[in-house]
Amino acid sequence: MDAVRCCDDVGHGDAFPSGRRVETMARILRPLALSRVLAASVLAVTGALVCGPSTHAATNGGGDTQRPLGILLLNGAPAASTVEGAQATTRPTVPNALPSALPSRTAQPTPSRLFNAPSPPVRAVRPDTSARPSIPGGLISAPTSARAQPQRLFNAPTGDRSVSPQRPASSTAPAGTRPLGLLFDNGPTPVAPRADNSGQARPTSMIAPTTLHPPVAIPRPVMPSATPPSGRPSQFTSEPAPTTRQLQQTSPEPAAPDGAPEQTDGTTEVPVNLLADEMSFDRENNLVTASGNVEITFGDRTLTADRVTYNQQTDIVQAAGNVTILEPSGEQVFADQITITGDLKDGLIRNIGVILADRSRLAAQGAKRSGAVVTELRQGVYSPCNLCAEDPERPPLWQIKAVRVIHDKRTKTLEYKDAWLEVFGVPVLYTPYFIHPDPSIRRKAGFLAPGFGGSSDLGFVARIPYFYPFDESSDLTATPAFSESEGFQLTLDHRKRFLNGEMDTQVSGINDSEGDFRGHVFSEGLWDLNRTWRAGFDINRATDDTYLRRFGFDSQPVLESRVFAEGFRGRNYLGVNAYSFQDQRADADSIDSPLVLPLIEYNHVGEPDRFGGNFAMDASFLVVSRDESGNDTRRLSIRPSWNRRFSDSIGNLFAFSTGVWADGYHVANVERDNASDFTGVTGRVYPYASLEWRLPLINQLGKASQTLEPIVNFIASPNGGNSSNIPNEDSQEFEFDDTNLFGVNRFGGIDRVEGGSRVNYGLKWGLFSPSGRSISLLVGQTYRFNPDDTFAEGSGLEDDLSDIVAAARINPSPYFDATYRTQIEKDSFSARRHQVQLSAGVPLLRGSTSYIFFEEPDDSEFNGREELSFNISSQFTREWLVRFQAIRDMAANEMRSIVSDLVYEDECLTVTTRFSRTFYEDRDLQPTDAFTVNLLLKTLGQITF
Repeated sequence: MDAVRCCDDVGHGDAFPSGRRVETMARILRPLALSRVLAASVLAVTGALVCGPSTHAATNGGGDTQRPLGILLLNGAPAASTVEGAQATTRPTVPNALPSALPSRTAQPTPSRLFNAPSPPVRAVRPDTSARPSIPGGLISAPTSARAQPQRLFNAPTGDRSVSPQRPASSTAPAGTRPLGLLFDNGPTPVAPRADNSGQARPTSMIAPTTLHPPVAIPRPVMPSATPPSGRPSQFTSEPAPTTRQLQQTSPEPAAPDGAPEQTDGTTEVPVNLLADEMSFDRENNLVTASGNVEITFGDRTLTADRVTYNQQTDIVQAAGNVTILEPSGEQVFADQITITGDLKDGLIRNIGVILADRSRLAAQGAKRSGAVVTELRQGVYSPCNLCAEDPERPPLWQIKAVRVIHDKRTKTLEYKDAWLEVFGVPVLYTPYFIHPDPSIRRKAGFLAPGFGGSSDLGFVARIPYFYPFDESSDLTATPAFSESEGFQLTLDHRKRFLNGEMDTQVSGINDSEGDFRGHVFSEGLWDLNRTWRAGFDINRATDDTYLRRFGFDSQPVLESRVFAEGFRGRNYLGVNAYSFQDQRADADSIDSPLVLPLIEYNHVGEPDRFGGNFAMDASFLVVSRDESGNDTRRLSIRPSWNRRFSDSIGNLFAFSTGVWADGYHVANVERDNASDFTGVTGRVYPYASLEWRLPLINQLGKASQTLEPIVNFIASPNGGNSSNIPNEDSQEFEFDDTNLFGVNRFGGIDRVEGGSRVNYGLKWGLFSPSGRSISLLVGQTYRFNPDDTFAEGSGLEDDLSDIVAAARINPSPYFDATYRTQIEKDSFSARRHQVQLSAGVPLLRGSTSYIFFEEPDDSEFNGREELSFNISSQFTREWLVRFQAIRDMAANEMRSIVSDLVYEDECLTVTTRFSRTFYEDRDLQPTDAFTVNLLLKTLGQITF
């Protein structure tokens, strides 16, 4: 271009050569004060014209499953004329200032699918001399044709924008029958890259970030007078003429309504960078025009279009032709044309398409904004699903269509009128009225996704949760449920967050078919009182032993409730606890469940002393009560110790420890073998000394390292120490394995100690690769110098020479991991215990198994166990997964349970079908078959059948 247009001296439409630069610069700079208005106005309104479904999760982190799916108001909702093939009888009211924004009659096609949004035209390469953000590549602008029908949106690629992708072929269907998903009918002719030849003279109207013409920095818009600013530079020099103007707010503006674009003080500069091939100002018509690859950057928001105009007489701003907006949130907006009023309160967008920040897509034939707070979209379509790459004409997996979509910023909601949910293009669910929070809302009252299921035990089951937030820090989910065999049940989940803590509570209740009330309560809380102390509780109770398992709540064989306070400071710890237990096992006696109030524990580890060791102190006070049996215990334990580690010059490692355990008891009704119950005071003093030796040997095998480490541990202590007058509250179950082979006391609690002098010895071997893969083995045994009756028959430690314990871990690759533990009888070498955990395979076929076998010790209250469980899964495609799990009781030679899943998951949908069967009986629990289908519509919610 060798000429620029000017309307000052020559007249509208005339041209003069570019050599007259001095006059040209002055005349071109005059309309720039007006261009700041059109630039800021167009960008400020686009954010309010875009709305989409909420993608935020509830506060408790549950994700889509915790968000309100919507409020379905079948009564009192606006009446729907038609759904499929609906034709609008009236078009949206156009503001008086927009007499020609839309044609007299706009076709209202039936909502259809979404598809890929085109990428923007190729931009010429410009030197980057400013801080303006660039538009990500891959955005294709909308065409300028007013007759164009909607074309589909898609994930805009983020690759090189130097090449425009192919546009879909134009459709020849009549306008009235074209699907709404076709957002743009004819693609624009790709704009070839313009060569940036520095040796050629550029037109002075090119507002580009070159050394002569930097980007125009314009403050946030303040409406100027109709007369353009006057004045021109005194002379033309090598420095650029001033192109930044600052306008002062001369009068206060009325307060904007809630949700209107933010207004700032007129004295605050908000730079607007404007790039265009051409700019002109028509003084006669008060019309400012920017055309040719227009790019406007206002803060973090960027707009591109073929042409942008501002009419001062009608106060109308228009952007037309390949309009693309990149929002600060990451949303991408595409439109044929945007028309707004100068006060930013009313406007229209024609053929709008949006790619939301979460990559969901929203399209509509048109959008209307009223009063700066309400935006209405006509014939809207929403879907987060990608389109088929082989056949983009196919509908997405699921989408929502509505005759009208209304975004109200005052209530922060999205309303759908006459809405359909379509799956593979087939309507499956209709509602005349549907509402959910907009993306700015994290939590809002409403119904969550309903759940439907069934089992041979309960029959048909339906659940309809309702979510209600009390305030920003607390909410409640009420879940009424109905089962065919047991009737109505209510579950309440309450969540509360404090400045220094949190509390979650779940309660449920039901009057079952026999008229008995059954229910449960789970509640936990934790508070940081100060930098040293914290306190909390964890309550778990049920009305009976089978309620939780029968109605599908999480359950453990023993429910533990705890209230505690604990403090941490330096090398000290102090904890105060209270415990209560509910044993739900069939053979448990409820009168034996103890109440622990209190349990006080103190731990201290001293600083290293002058001998290189450190002093440690463990102390505790315990009170255990039983109401029925009266078997009560009060215990005070003090256990000081001194520990030191050292080594010599050849690599021997030593660890020395010595201490005294002093335990005092006041007990009542302690049962004794072959004797009457004991009530009174008893105790023990148990000194010990321990010396451990290790010699780690390392050999380099290529890049791998091989280690061999013999270990010997000598412990000196008196025999006995476990009087029959001392009750056993915390050391009832003992298991001899590799984890306690070298321990001073192999019991896990305080009430039992391991007496007698002994030596523990073992050998550890390992092979380790630089990538973290390893193979390791440990085998060991214990020899006791004097006989001791501490351990029962079958424990492996009842004789002077113990059983052999071993453990192996094999992890040669990410596709194989195995762990094996065993206890072998010293004389017959028969196994007393096996524990195997194995996982192997790739995602296409992966399996894991667990096998447990152990004999029953003579003094154990639990039976022996032999159980096999296995899990097989196959991710046979990117979306499909099949899984099978089973548990078998090998001792009883019967199955315990089986579960099979078939899962489909993609970017917008997860479907899980599950069949499960239980084979065991426990009081009122009978073998049960259950089948469920879980449907998760990502960004909306979850439905379980």
